[in-house]
Amino acid sequence: MAQPQLPPMKNWRFELDFEGIGWLTIDTPKAPVNTLSREAIGELETLVLRFEDLFAEGVLQGVVLLSGKDSGFIAGADVSEFDAMSDLSVLPGALKRTHALFDRIENARFPYVACIHGFCLGGGLELALACHWRVAVNADSTRIGFPEVNLGIFPGFGGTGRSIRQAGPVDAMQAMLTAKMLKPGAARGMGLVDKLVRHRDSLRWEGRKAVLQKRKSGVAPWTKRVMAMGPLRDYVANKMKKEVAKKAQRAHYPAPYALIELFEKHGDDPKAMSAGEIDAFVPLLSSETATNLRRVFFLSEALKKQGLRGTEKPVFRRVHVIGAGVMGGDIAAWCALRGMGVTLQDLDMERIKPALDRAKSLFKKRLRKSVEVQSAIARLEADPQGKGLARADVVIEAVVENLEIKRKIFLDVEKQVRPNAIIATNTSSIELERIAEGLVNPSRLIGLHFFNPVAQLPLVEVIRSRFSTDLDIARGASFALAIGKSPVAVKSAPGSSSTGC
Repeated sequence: MAQPQLPPMKNWRFELDFEGIGWLTIDTPKAPVNTLSREAIGELETLVLRFEDLFAEGVLQGVVLLSGKDSGFIAGADVSEFDAMSDLSVLPGALKRTHALFDRIENARFPYVACIHGFCLGGGLELALACHWRVAVNADSTRIGFPEVNLGIFPGFGGTGRSIRQAGPVDAMQAMLTAKMLKPGAARGMGLVDKLVRHRDSLRWEGRKAVLQKRKSGVAPWTKRVMAMGPLRDYVANKMKKEVAKKAQRAHYPAPYALIELFEKHGDDPKAMSAGEIDAFVPLLSSETATNLRRVFFLSEALKKQGLRGTEKPVFRRVHVIGAGVMGGDIAAWCALRGMGVTLQDLDMERIKPALDRAKSLFKKRLRKSVEVQSAIARLEADPQGKGLARADVVIEAVVENLEIKRKIFLDVEKQVRPNAIIATNTSSIELERIAEGLVNPSRLIGLHFFNPVAQLPLVEVIRSRFSTDLDIARGASFALAIGKSPVAVKSAPGSSSTGC
């Protein structure tokens, strides 16, 4: 059928089918994830006005919002624009414009349906909540939430009030204050999502049905909403402040306290809560805390881009750790927690058993289901004879800081290890060049220096010697990323953290 005339769009694609269903796809150009940049929001504003005309003409029945990215729906607002947006002459007007746009979507006389896979975070979730119905893929890759407090702010596109309307005050505030990324089942249970499907391929079918049946979400039940009424709201707010105070001081992290204060004023009125965001949000974005947290965010994103990609990206399935002390044992436990098969070597079982006990405690703390705990325990194998060495993709030495012992270990490792396996030491006090003396190929030895406690600290130093190649360092960074750590390339020097290649 003939498609309606629309102005050129960089971030959106639109197609109208024979049933009058409009398929609106967001696909941020030259980016791995979708973001709501100022340009994308401006284009959406133009589209929404055009959709109203098409509905008035009897051409359009409703709009289904989809993502063109495999990574997910929308990862949030464009953080790279935040510094410019913090200008007080720009931000209030931009927020008001976005609020008006999302209100227009919510108040439309025809249905908007959000179809979610992968990440649906921050501003992306706020846009989804402005839609009338939300469908999500019930998969491990689907994550839904408000990460804004990690950037020193809180939801600013109307998401505070809309999330309270859908999930109730306690669940919604908890989600915003903790920045927890929810699994699809949890989001459905809270009321942030209306329908779950098994596969991404089912999203279009469910979106079509939702439009044709004019489905619309309900609101949180009265039993949840009552927690924002009268004296109960003060009680809930005070309890939230106490919990936040255990983790963050107001002087250093004002955003959670500002959000709670907004809830104290308007928690019983979702529309007033959303409207009140603007005045409370503006001073946060330009605060020193938010500025510093953005720097941390950009640094973390830069670290994630290290390592090999595409067809060169290595696959890591098995890790062999030599040394079952605190560091070695905890490195082995972390790798098993992240899904890898791990063999842990030391002189005897008496030395290995304490590491296995600590690992079991970590698994019970981090994994919810008993079957997941048992699976992680099964992935971590005591290996006093070192039988796992020959089949490992990565070998990490973490024994006592003794040069001669390390040299002897790596002479033996080099004879047994696979040709393409990474061999690494956890040392931070002995130069790699000295450890690598006597190796046939000293360039293979790199450093993978973890920080204690391994489970809590995100950085791993990928240490290069004068023998190291860029490929060896990139493979080390790829491994760090594969176990959920952020790699930092450093030169080999005792106690050195100087970056360099």
